[in-house]
Amino acid sequence: MKPVIIEDNNFLSNSSKNFIDTILLSNDFPFYYYPQSTEGDDNGNLCHTVLKRPEHRNNTEDGINSHVYNECVAILNEFTKKHKITYKTLFRIAVNFSFNTGNKISPIHKDHDFKYNQLLIYLRCKDKKASTFIYNESKKNIIKEVYPEEYKGLYFNSLPHCLQFPKQGERIILVYTFK
Repeated sequence: MKPVIIEDNNFLSNSSKNFIDTILLSNDFPFYYYPQSTEGDDNGNLCHTVLKRPEHRNNTEDGINSHVYNECVAILNEFTKKHKITYKTLFRIAVNFSFNTGNKISPIHKDHDFKYNQLLIYLRCKDKKASTFIYNESKKNIIKEVYPEEYKGLYFNSLPHCLQFPKQGERIILVYTFK
């Protein structure tokens, strides 16, 4: 599969930007501590799970885990509509809050063991070197380095990736996986 990578700094409506600024980035928006940023590492992070991963749901639940679900889906739809991307299934939505863990980068990983598409939306990151690195399938070569910018969307398909932790401050992103 040929890698598909899209960066877009201009897809959010003013309404979505207002939602991000006043709700997701407010002092009242709850984050929860997780001892691992990805399976098998020791980088703690904070997360607000909007839609649980399929493997964390039981057979009878839809996985919705937050009062901001509908607004987050509306943001995804702004990006997918602009780029003519269709999807049928949402696998995961989360707001991730990363910080300096003493390590330079997270482990190179994929979010799922199956094919999916991913959208990251950068909400806040003052450290402009806290990049996302996207790798080829063998995880040996970086095919794209993406620097964080407020409201930037980064879309890619099922590729290994990692983040460079901010040296100071926080890196807050909205994460989607879907197919």
